[in-house]
Amino acid sequence: MKLVLGDFQQGVAKAPTGTISDEAAHAIVKKIIQGNTDSLGYLPEGDSRRDQYIRENELLAELLPQYWTAAQIRQSLEEAGVDVRLTDPNLTTEANEGKATGKAMKHLKSINAPIEGQAVKDVVVEMRK
Repeated sequence: MKLVLGDFQQGVAKAPTGTISDEAAHAIVKKIIQGNTDSLGYLPEGDSRRDQYIRENELLAELLPQYWTAAQIRQSLEEAGVDVRLTDPNLTTEANEGKATGKAMKHLKSINAPIEGQAVKDVVVEMRK
């Protein structure tokens, strides 16, 4: 928690308004969780520090909003009739993927869905197959 607090304080000090956005705060927590997860990969089974990192990640995860799963994102897009498939045979998937993801994001933001951009992109890529 000291690392999280320190990162928050640095973020606030660097911010022109003296505050940081929720997204920036979430990014700090995610960064600490990722660091702990990376450290777990280097520790052998039975190392007492493993339990500490696991518990820290559990506590930190409680600070983050509960984002929608890929299945929930897909269901919302399908129910709303948001078509993210490749519809122009003259375009390649790569050329149109950004627009498709943007279309999906527009819908999900309009309903205030708790989503992460990468998860939406992954769903769109899967739906376009």
